[in-house]
Amino acid sequence: MVIIHNIDDSFISFEIPSIRSIPIASAVLSKLKEDLYVDWEFILEELNETVQGGIGKKKINVVVMKDQNKDKIVIVSVDEFDLVAVIPS
Repeated sequence: MVIIHNIDDSFISFEIPSIRSIPIASAVLSKLKEDLYVDWEFILEELNETVQGGIGKKKINVVVMKDQNKDKIVIVSVDEFDLVAVIPS
């Protein structure tokens, strides 16, 4: 299960109840943001290993930004932590 809190063209805020939902969250993010070339499952698994206590039941924010060359950069953060993943896409 994936709980989506907020979504628009360049922002998604969601949470998953446990790490068992990472494959589902990955599939949902891939469908919602088909124009991005991001391995969501890998990113979520890495965040889960890095965040104290894992990412289950924590709000995850995904922001898509464009740089001056119109390339997209994806920024993924976990609400209560200063941890951020920056992914070129």
